[in-house]
Amino acid sequence: SVQQQVMAAENLSVTDPRLPGLVEKQIANKATIKDMAINNNVLTLNIYGITLKEASDMVAKLEQNALVESAAVYNATAEAAEEAEIFMSIILTKEAE
Repeated sequence: SVQQQVMAAENLSVTDPRLPGLVEKQIANKATIKDMAINNNVLTLNIYGITLKEASDMVAKLEQNALVESAAVYNATAEAAEEAEIFMSIILTKEAE
């Protein structure tokens, strides 16, 4: 499950219990996660099954979350209207209240 993947990640400096729920609700419910890695407070994802517009909307919504310092799509392969393979980076706040 997504929750197990998130919590099993090594080098996780953000241990907020809301993190797996964030990944599940904001990302996994909308896109398919091909793979995911967490290093310190940076979560990188390779996702597919959504368009670039949907990925952009996802980033905007993620950035409204208290656990997220910033989010970005840093590499995507597709035409704008097609489903893409998307590499996303999410920088998590280290001191989430």
